[in-house]
Amino acid sequence: MSTALSPGHSSRTLADRLQDILEHSGVADPVVQPLLQRALYGPLRTFLTRPGKGFRGQLVELTYELAGGESPLPDELPLLIECLHAGSLIIDDIQDGSEQRRGAPSLHRQLGVPLALNAGNFLYFVPQYLLTQARLSATVQQRIQARLGQCMLCCHQGQALDLSVRLPQVAPADIPRVAEQVSALKTGALMGFAAALGALAAGAAEATVDRLQRFGEQAGVALQMLDDLSGVLNPKHAARGLEDLQELRVTWAWACLAHELGEGGRQRPLLEDALAVEGESALLGLLDRMRFPLAGHGHERIRGQLDGARMVLAEGGIGGAALRQVEQALAALERRFLEG
Repeated sequence: MSTALSPGHSSRTLADRLQDILEHSGVADPVVQPLLQRALYGPLRTFLTRPGKGFRGQLVELTYELAGGESPLPDELPLLIECLHAGSLIIDDIQDGSEQRRGAPSLHRQLGVPLALNAGNFLYFVPQYLLTQARLSATVQQRIQARLGQCMLCCHQGQALDLSVRLPQVAPADIPRVAEQVSALKTGALMGFAAALGALAAGAAEATVDRLQRFGEQAGVALQMLDDLSGVLNPKHAARGLEDLQELRVTWAWACLAHELGEGGRQRPLLEDALAVEGESALLGLLDRMRFPLAGHGHERIRGQLDGARMVLAEGGIGGAALRQVEQALAALERRFLEG
């Protein structure tokens, strides 16, 4: 068995499945169904067809193979993880006041906050429906439900920190610790669940599931590093870096500079300026000043994190063709964030 690493591996997309959900939701009224299409299903279908990386769904497929899965993986499982991710993007955009998502206006800019909030929350519950449709035993479904619940708790704790903690509240020496915890709880938890999901579907032992989940968690932290640092290192992603500076977020950019932010540190003026500068042009200038000291150290930290994720698999004796595909996928993600 060889799993393709291209988006849309599943025979049906999440947008396609929405029609099934509408038809099985118990809302059969011919007058009400078009109203639901306009207020919920139609906007979500459009949102879900916007181009994305699809890495989390691919990770489910890969870890299914890594854990010894032989029969075809149920299509519902990659869709399940992408559904959770899409819901989190909609909610995150509302909470951050973001204008754009995947090359188009954020959903709350199109629908208004109440309808977009409802749509994002709706996507958090679609996985329950998808699980009932997957060809899985009751035992496997129960194992998945237990890890899903823990994942959602972690993600919301991470989001609470991400929304509330700002640079003036954190000592420079503590910035790496806070950035790592936010990443582990928010991005790492969802990636960890994606990796565990494939292993659970394969019927793997708990030790194997735990190891693959740890791999996913570490890869998720690396993904957040890439996202944060690309906002500084890649001029094409400067809008993200600018938003992080405006909001004074505790990001991996500051975590990677933290060893130089102590008393007398060379980069201390960067942090002081971040707390004081105003206006887009001044912030863009600050981004330019951050780029040089981060260019070497930032890449080093990303590669170190990715190497740590790979080591989790290697120490567990997990290898073969699927592992090589994991390596290729991680390398492709790094290039995508840092090169364009």
